[in-house]
Amino acid sequence: GLYEVRLLTVRRSHRRRCYALLLMYAALRWIESRGGRHVVAIGRREVVEMYRKALELDPASATAHHNLGASLSRRGEYAEAERHFRAALERKPSAPAYDGLGFVLWKQGRTDKAVAALQAANAADPKHPAGYEHLAPIHVGQGRIEEAAATRRELELAKASGGSSGGARAGSKAP
Repeated sequence: GLYEVRLLTVRRSHRRRCYALLLMYAALRWIESRGGRHVVAIGRREVVEMYRKALELDPASATAHHNLGASLSRRGEYAEAERHFRAALERKPSAPAYDGLGFVLWKQGRTDKAVAALQAANAADPKHPAGYEHLAPIHVGQGRIEEAAATRRELELAKASGGSSGGARAGSKAP
């Protein structure tokens, strides 16, 4: 099987510094100490192609669709990211996939649909904080300050409960 483990992300401004290299070395040694034999270190540019290849091997993979959507979203490719978040939700509804969908809809200016997707993320897993994190600024932008404050309180509760990324409740549909 194909497994992804993200151990380390270093800010672009710090990538060429000595401690960044030491952190990478420590991460690789940690993998090796736990029996890891094949380690591939790749950057964000290469990861998109890796997920596309994973989807060629397993087109039904909700995880690969979700991860490709997230990678495309980080690159600002919101329309394509939306398609992959929707594909992930068709295969396996989850709070992170609803949250990703809501974020890319928001970035495309489709605020009402973004709110619906983020509310679906919160309903799917009230302990998953990202839906609340993205919903609060939308409320602020709409001038709905009391709703934004309530969403921030829910975010603090989600963070205090330890957060999780469990699956959606039965019957949840992508907005």
